[in-house]
Amino acid sequence: MQKCLKVNNVTAGYPDKIVLKDLNLDFTLNSFVGIIGPNGSGKTTLLHTLIGTIPTTSGGVDVFEKSVAKWKRKELAKQISIIPQEFFPQFSYLVEDLIIMGNYPHSSLFQLNDNDIQDDVEEVLSRLELTHKRKDFYRSLSGGEKQRVSIARSLIQKTPILLMDESFSNLDLNHQIELMNLLKKLKKERNMLIILVSHNINLASSYCDRIIMLKKGSIIADGSPASVINSENLKTLYDHNINIMNYKDSNIPHVLYK
Repeated sequence: MQKCLKVNNVTAGYPDKIVLKDLNLDFTLNSFVGIIGPNGSGKTTLLHTLIGTIPTTSGGVDVFEKSVAKWKRKELAKQISIIPQEFFPQFSYLVEDLIIMGNYPHSSLFQLNDNDIQDDVEEVLSRLELTHKRKDFYRSLSGGEKQRVSIARSLIQKTPILLMDESFSNLDLNHQIELMNLLKKLKKERNMLIILVSHNINLASSYCDRIIMLKKGSIIADGSPASVINSENLKTLYDHNINIMNYKDSNIPHVLYK
């Protein structure tokens, strides 16, 4: 599988605090990667370091073998899209217009209403069950609907790399499952790398090919769900004794909440 993203000895953070410490990671296309860990472990910082909005103190990030610092922002936006925890547009746009704006890396301002883009809009509206909301103002939506609009904006961007920062927090269980199934399908259809930051260990275990455990800016474990989601690693990660079970005829580990 083609390598598309490489983290080389990265240390990064903020002027008053180093968050990530000497991280080394490789990512390939056609992969679904989950990043889990306690609050403050550096998960969001890692995503923003991958797109260059948080600069590295040492080391670097390569996107398709080119330093992220050397990419022009619009060209980088054709390679990587990110779905933030929360999305607050400056003005009260219609849902349809906000989604169309997600295609900005591929079009000029005067091309945003051409037929090809409209076809893409219809597809993402349908896949994310937003067709009936297309003419509603974004600010009138529920929290879950707003998250689905944010996801639709990234999907229409059609990048080979998609980063998701706890993008399911306002979605009900039904929409979480539907979205994970959609992402798994898109990973194969579009040959994508999807990196998902999540606090839902069972959801990540069920859908991701690979799990990275992050704590205090360092990697605790990295591998398939079956190889890394165990009581010992979770004890190290969360400082609690956590029981694990595997469902019958399945090699997928699940956390028992009790």
